[in-house]
Amino acid sequence: MAYIIIEDFRAGLDRRKLAVASPQGSLQTCENAHITRGGEIEKRLAMVAKYSLSPGQTFGFAGANGVLYTFGSVASPAVPSGITYQRLVHPSSHAMDGVVFAEFYDGKVFVAAHYTNGDTLHFYDGARITDWDSASGATVAGQAAVAGITLKDKFYAAYLSVLGFSAIGDPTLWQTGTGYGFKNMANQSAGSEALTALGRYGSLMAVFARRNTQIWYLDPDPTLNVQQQVLPNIGTFAARSVVSFGERDVFFLSDTGARSLRTQQSGLQAGVSDVGTPIDDDLLAYMATLTEAQRLAAAAEIDPINGRYVLAIGNRAYVFSYFASSKISAWSTYEFGFQVTDWVSMDGRLWGRAGDTIYQLGGDDGATYDSTVVEVDLPYIDGRAIATFKNFTAIDIVSQGEWDVYINTDPNQPTEESKIAVINNITLSGPSLGMLGHSPVCKLRFVSRGTGPAKLSKIIVHYDAAEAT
Repeated sequence: MAYIIIEDFRAGLDRRKLAVASPQGSLQTCENAHITRGGEIEKRLAMVAKYSLSPGQTFGFAGANGVLYTFGSVASPAVPSGITYQRLVHPSSHAMDGVVFAEFYDGKVFVAAHYTNGDTLHFYDGARITDWDSASGATVAGQAAVAGITLKDKFYAAYLSVLGFSAIGDPTLWQTGTGYGFKNMANQSAGSEALTALGRYGSLMAVFARRNTQIWYLDPDPTLNVQQQVLPNIGTFAARSVVSFGERDVFFLSDTGARSLRTQQSGLQAGVSDVGTPIDDDLLAYMATLTEAQRLAAAAEIDPINGRYVLAIGNRAYVFSYFASSKISAWSTYEFGFQVTDWVSMDGRLWGRAGDTIYQLGGDDGATYDSTVVEVDLPYIDGRAIATFKNFTAIDIVSQGEWDVYINTDPNQPTEESKIAVINNITLSGPSLGMLGHSPVCKLRFVSRGTGPAKLSKIIVHYDAAEAT
């Protein structure tokens, strides 16, 4: 009797080929799970509802130095203990209806807040920055920043085609002090007429438009600012999807899928990495089902424990697990059932806001699971002999937790499957799971049960060579 071993799942989701032609070790579905440092499939932690906020009265979410913030314009909304409310008042008493971005400078939060009359006003530590007011006479007067970032003792904000920057050491000064000013990105590269996002790229800054990205060296002395590179025909529409990943990677969501700016092997030049290629077809198809507002609200963060890039869009998150020493570069998905619009990574925990609820991934102990169902769908297994018929007789599984196991042996009828077992332990020391199948290929699907942790580590498929009938 021969057998086929799937040693690990380090390739993660890979939808570039049909299921019958995809490589072994890749996955067609990996829902509510991710790939570990050892190449195992592991159930995700629970999204535990931690705080409930007053409906419609607070907006945005930020955190630093152990403090979680939310924002609004009403005087005293009911805010639970554990959340700090910062009131941002419009001078004409218009109601606040959203947060464009929140970024920290010197431990205090810089916020661009949107109001029902269409104004975007800017605040630092709860006080309005009057240089941004329409009558101030400053270059930024009356402008609406779409993204902001702290870099080298200054605050930078993108609006229209302009990258503006504050005075050195004071994010409230935009027309006085030392070092304030602006740079019109549209004068530096066509395609930057409407900026969308900013990102830290090592010690440099990536200035994004929807289909153009510029890399800049920025100095506290603005006369030393230098454009390093222009990357045409690539950019982002979702400011909150931009996240620094390691020292020389910036991940972002583009019109073509998930992408990253990555340092080339020689020098500091950036190249666009098609890191999302294995899941781009699925991601683009999913984005097509969403509204424009849902796509623009895509938000990403880095899991502080395992360093995973978590990109939430709609009710789903696309999760990238990267462990260089283990040669693991793998995508999977989480299905939340709600849209996370704001993330905070702080003190070893990942927090997310959806509507008026603040969630904590893994709960207080960072190890809380729930009854979330994991679904894993492998491509067809052929043992490197796709044209040879086989009598599939049994499988062995190295796993943790309880799983339903299904088999399909007809690529022309991929939804026709048989449930062959319910497993709750490693089968190697006992009888293998029997199955019957006469085909060149077979496909396995696993569905988790229960409320605890669950893993799939290794699969062994037993077969005998057979003649076609």
